[in-house]
Formats: sequence, structure tokens, C-alpha cells
Amino acid sequence: MQLKHMKTLLTPQDGAAKITAMAWAPNNTKLAVCTADRVVLLFDENGERRDKFSTKPSDSKVE
Repeated sequence: MQLKHMKTLLTPQDGAAKITAMAWAPNNTKLAVCTADRVVLLFDENGERRDKFSTKPSDSKVE
């Protein structure tokens, strides 16, 4: 398999583990990126950011 760098989606940030998860949609049209700040970023198939929303823990005592 050969990979080709096409575009940088997020600017580099200081610190470790800023991105906790990445997932493609089953039809390969959207990419979801979860950050350590509990923010989910959605990108389209061209690498353009389309949506951004924050999440909250299921247990309100957890920060």
C-alpha cells in the first residue's frame, strides 16, 4: 500500500495525545476527529472542515 500526503487537516499543537480518535464514515465521505478537549471535528471528502461540536461525559462528576 502506498500513501500520499494530500493536505494537512489540523495545525500541529504542543503536547501529546491531542487527537484521541479518528474514524471514516462507511461510505468514505466524512472523517471524524476527536480531540483530547472533547471536541469532534467533521471533515468532508475534500478535507474541508464542515462541523465542530463538543461532547460531555456521561457521568457529571468526571471532568
